[in-house]
Amino acid sequence: MPAEGEVNSTYLALARATIETLAENLARVPTIAEACSSRGGGATPVLQPVSAPVSPAGRHITVLRGNLAPETAVTKLGGKDAACFEGPARAFDGEKEETTSAKPPGGAGWATQFYLLLQRAHKCQRRDVVGVGVTVFLDVVYALLLSALYRGVGDDQEGVQNRLGCLFFICLNLAYSSALPSINLFAAEKNIVIREQASGAYATSAYYLSKLVAELPKLSSKFVFCTLVYWIVGFNPDPTRYLNFLLIVICECLAAQAIGMVMATGLPIGAALAFGPACITVFTLFGGIYLNMDSIPLGAGWIAYVDFIYYAFSALCANEFGDTDATFTCDGDGGRCLADGAAVLELYSF
Repeated sequence: MPAEGEVNSTYLALARATIETLAENLARVPTIAEACSSRGGGATPVLQPVSAPVSPAGRHITVLRGNLAPETAVTKLGGKDAACFEGPARAFDGEKEETTSAKPPGGAGWATQFYLLLQRAHKCQRRDVVGVGVTVFLDVVYALLLSALYRGVGDDQEGVQNRLGCLFFICLNLAYSSALPSINLFAAEKNIVIREQASGAYATSAYYLSKLVAELPKLSSKFVFCTLVYWIVGFNPDPTRYLNFLLIVICECLAAQAIGMVMATGLPIGAALAFGPACITVFTLFGGIYLNMDSIPLGAGWIAYVDFIYYAFSALCANEFGDTDATFTCDGDGGRCLADGAAVLELYSF
């Protein structure tokens, strides 16, 4: 700028620990022409001198005037020679409105979108070796912990209590371990998905189902967890009951993941991570073990119908105690005796 005469550098001084003028400081800096010559004659300069701009005057920015810009506006021409634009125009109040409304016609079909998104999700999972490893490790630890505490439950009244406690802890553990990671998972992609959705790259259903299918391999650690706990604790030995147990667990995990994605979609990441545990805590209160379903106040009864923990716990209890062969011995001390599985389900209003 001093070389082009754009700045009167004789009287300017830098505001740092120097009393040299701007021209004296810039005297040690090579000019654009000198820098380009040092790189070779064929080098393409990144910066252009004022005497030879990339876009000459009148072809870089211009001031708009007209009925769309009554107070004038500045636009970048990008090297275009046209000085006047006429014809119909679509006007927007801001860049965000313009971006979200600009959806190009056509594009790939739903199946192609789903396939490509599924491939991308699998690649992201393969990179997250540490995250998957930690998930498997924690599931095995929880399985061994539960197995050590509840192994070999009996058919007495203590056995009934231990079965109920173990089943509810399973529901609670699956809720936290499935919902919270899905919040973090979607939060990392949220801005990308919003931008791609705005450009009409794919349908929302294709993205959601691809993430859902991509997360299914992670449920393999839940199979290990369920298998260890089910047989070591000593739940109903009927193989059909075991398969029902696995199916209920998978459904709860998928429901928890969906709720986590809903929170991550509608809330900022910080709010979603705070609201997620609070929501699960409320669901825990209405899960069926802390509060009898028949004693819920009228104004709060609807919560049980959206509580996935309640559905999972009641289904696991029905699977465990809904067998006509499930009978339990009484202590004989005159206390309450739950003689069979039907009595247990009736007590908890299942």
